[in-house]
Amino acid sequence: MNGAALHAEPNPVRTSRWSSPGPSDGNMYAVARMKGKAGQGRFWVGMETGECYENYPWWAVALCNLVSQAIYGLGAFIVYQLGWIWMAIYLVYLLVLEIRLLGGHCVHCYYYGKACAFGKGRLSALFFKRGDPGRFSGKRITWLSMIPDILVGLVPIIAGIIVLVRGFSWTVLVAMISVLLLATAGSGAVRNSLACRHCRQRELGCPAEQLFRKAGSQES
Repeated sequence: MNGAALHAEPNPVRTSRWSSPGPSDGNMYAVARMKGKAGQGRFWVGMETGECYENYPWWAVALCNLVSQAIYGLGAFIVYQLGWIWMAIYLVYLLVLEIRLLGGHCVHCYYYGKACAFGKGRLSALFFKRGDPGRFSGKRITWLSMIPDILVGLVPIIAGIIVLVRGFSWTVLVAMISVLLLATAGSGAVRNSLACRHCRQRELGCPAEQLFRKAGSQES
């Protein structure tokens, strides 16, 4: 990556017709950008950045949520084979993760009150007060801190193995393979080509961007 790419200006903002732009928060995000390390040029190895959306179009939000909700649904189905109590525990776990995301992360994001790729910015604004943008861009995450999210797909796989040992089922096997593909290739494709590629927060500084970019650099 050359010096010019590192100091390139942010991509122009694109506003979706689906929803009107939220408050600019210009001063707060100017400070946040100074605090964070903006991911200019490339997001991580293998993904080019694109024009940033001020509000993502409805079809993008629907597509991104389709992948995540499919993982949730198939995961719940697999865990249910062990009993409805286990499925209930799994669903509560998913709910806790969503609440943690909305109240602990989305409130500090640029897309608070706006339509992010997953629509959670607007949802967060309905239940939680605006946070500090500097906390989002200044936060650092590791692979260890991502374990709770990894378990969303890993738990159904483990549960599925137990179910198959007890008695083989093509339905469960197909569901397991689907969860594995959606949680890896599917989620990665959506984020690389749509969610992260057009994200304004990525320009301001995103801890996930830094983690994946570092991992991509080590692999290259």
